[in-house]
Amino acid sequence: MSRTCRDPQALLDIVSRLEGVIGELKDGGQTFSAQLIAMARLELMMTVHRISENEMGALRQSLVEDKSRTLS
Repeated sequence: MSRTCRDPQALLDIVSRLEGVIGELKDGGQTFSAQLIAMARLELMMTVHRISENEMGALRQSLVEDKSRTLS
């Protein structure tokens, strides 16, 4: 039996709590663990907003392009 949560608000609450966990891990010098939690957070955000990996890649690319334009 699948027990996956499909309630977007519940998932957003989890994402919000993960922000705190990431901060605590970074403050404690556990960067690798913080990166793993950040990846899990990203997956949850993709689930909540129903964003595919291809769409996420396009979003990342556009952010990089926008950032490089503002730095020029």
